[in-house]
Amino acid sequence: MDDAGAGCQSPSDESRNSRLCTAGRSSDEKGAGPVMMMVYTAKSLDGWGSPRNILDPHLLRKDVKEMLNFKFSLNFYMFHGGTNFGFMGGSSFLDNYLPIVTSYDYGALLTENGDYTAEYLMYQELFHAPSAVPNFRKPEPRPKATYKPVATAYFMSLWEILPYLEKSIRSPTPVSMEQMSVNQGNGQSYGYILYETIIVSGGLLTSKGHIKDRGQVFLNDKFVGVLDHVNDQLILTKNHGDKDYLTLRILVENQGRLSSGPNINQERKGLTGDIYLDNNPLRKFKIYSLDMQPKFLNRDLPNIWRPALFQPEGPGFFLAILRIGSQPRDTFIKMKGWTKGVIFINGQNLGRYWNMGPQDTLYLPAPWLQSGINEIVVFEEFKSSFIIQFTNSSHLGMAFGGMLSISDPPFGSFWLR
Repeated sequence: MDDAGAGCQSPSDESRNSRLCTAGRSSDEKGAGPVMMMVYTAKSLDGWGSPRNILDPHLLRKDVKEMLNFKFSLNFYMFHGGTNFGFMGGSSFLDNYLPIVTSYDYGALLTENGDYTAEYLMYQELFHAPSAVPNFRKPEPRPKATYKPVATAYFMSLWEILPYLEKSIRSPTPVSMEQMSVNQGNGQSYGYILYETIIVSGGLLTSKGHIKDRGQVFLNDKFVGVLDHVNDQLILTKNHGDKDYLTLRILVENQGRLSSGPNINQERKGLTGDIYLDNNPLRKFKIYSLDMQPKFLNRDLPNIWRPALFQPEGPGFFLAILRIGSQPRDTFIKMKGWTKGVIFINGQNLGRYWNMGPQDTLYLPAPWLQSGINEIVVFEEFKSSFIIQFTNSSHLGMAFGGMLSISDPPFGSFWLR
């Protein structure tokens, strides 16, 4: 296609006026080819901790009608909503780094599970208005289920499984994910990475911008605070009664890589440089790759699950069983009472949740489930809940089966092989 079409994208949210993008170009190149709005977006990406971005559908309808009157072509982005399953949410960078939510709804005319939206019906009416073609009969929406809540009956601390992971890497200085000698020398791409070292005193811990993207800091397994793109300092306190040495752990999450922009070639994750205690660089690290891939989940572990008779805090893994007696249906998981983490369904990474929103539910497609026993493993970083809830509708704009008996361990679990 001629550049007259290829370079034309949707107007700014302030104007939403298609003529600003295309009218001048089309008049200069009459006869050169059709004018094409390549990326017509109804909203911008949603990031964790940011309000959901939604534009007035009536303004969008007016914009599209104007393009049709000018005989422009357009491509809705997105027409069908999608899902950033696993760790594939990515990130954007305008004024600050912004990790993207699990849903890739993006103001689509069809939701990520294929349901019609009010915007879909509005545009259908608009497109049929100039012609005598009758409206086609729309297929019925896919059936959805609200399964009964399930209990997380078992818990396993992250610290308890470290001895059973692949051999840790020892390094005098921090090593980024990409530089790790794992995955046949190809490094680590996604997930978490844990850095462990020994200190003999407290002081001011400073990352100097080397945390990519979010690091939880622990002293002797006790949570101290978070280092990230904004906060790069923490006070570490050595209390009376502590041993002569303290184990410092930094659990770093790769929250998503940039897909465009000038910083795209600087996307290294984990600790990308030295971290300092009272301006002295720390040394002698033990580093664990926590990529959360199927191989990570399917490894042989001793039976170190323990009944969740109390409400344990993370970082740790929680196990629940969803029993489905009939053909599985699409559903949505609602992590009310949980804080931040990742959900795995039958060993596959469904995606991230975070109580700061705006996304409040995670889409769980029917093909991810099976009749009978379905294992749900939650990696929770902070405060947990006993219950995992299900609903038959998505909730993307707010920041947000039977119960498993404690005496009935889940035989055949991929964690208990």
